[in-house]
Amino acid sequence: MINEDIKTKKQKTKKQKNKNIHYITYIFVTNIA
Repeated sequence: MINEDIKTKKQKTKKQKNKNIHYITYIFVTNIA
């Protein structure tokens, strides 16, 4: 049960990181354009 909880938390943080990378890339591109 605890292992599953850790797994889901890791997946959530991974998704959050991907969102942040997309967001930063978007701002970066729009600033250059």
